[in-house]
Amino acid sequence: MSSERFGSNQDKHGEGETIGKEWQNMDAKMQPDAESDNGERYKDTGEVKVRLLNPETDDLSRAANLLFQVDPYICPDFFGDEERAERMSGILFGEEGGLFDPQHILVAEQDGKIVGVLVFADNQVKPWNSTDLKTKLKEVDVELPEYFDRANERYMEPVVEGARNLPDGVVEIEFCATDREIRGKGIGTKMFSEFLGQKRYQEQHLTVLADNPAAIHLYEKMGFRIVSTQTGYPDEHVITHNMIRRNDEVENA
Repeated sequence: MSSERFGSNQDKHGEGETIGKEWQNMDAKMQPDAESDNGERYKDTGEVKVRLLNPETDDLSRAANLLFQVDPYICPDFFGDEERAERMSGILFGEEGGLFDPQHILVAEQDGKIVGVLVFADNQVKPWNSTDLKTKLKEVDVELPEYFDRANERYMEPVVEGARNLPDGVVEIEFCATDREIRGKGIGTKMFSEFLGQKRYQEQHLTVLADNPAAIHLYEKMGFRIVSTQTGYPDEHVITHNMIRRNDEVENA
């Protein structure tokens, strides 16, 4: 789903301490009457802070619940339902260097509640180990969803492998979700703006459903362009676009 760099290549991941410090205390405020994702105006949204996920103090089940809302295919297959997503959260967000390493997850917080998540990965991400994940989930009595293996084999594993093969300075935005109850309030735009504004990667990749024109419009406003189209997950009936954004192209436009 998804190189311009967050500093040098040595600053990335593991090295993740540097990333954490750069995002620390970064408060992005949503001002009244700011433009929303759909081009409309809104008021009285309150302050929204964009920062790294903190596994020690944040409600991880809330972050997992938002991931469940990402799209109608991948995360429902992977999590099964919202309750299981919440129960899986401690394991998912507990692996340093993995796809869901908190050092690579931005959250949008409003009134003390996480209302958005953005997951990104570069070539330092660890391989996806579905066998180890299944063992850990069984140890905490989480029943595996019906399509869990399909989601792992046909999505999680190839997506992580793709990220691991990215050149230095390139990042893939894997998941971005906002609370379904407050969509259209500019929160997705704010997370993207803060992420891209750090200029830590020279090039950014993402994948979007072809039948999601609102998301495509948002990404195009941010400087992304469609570079290819293919069938997606879980079968040939789902069409997706690959989109790329390069800092030099945006700056010279």
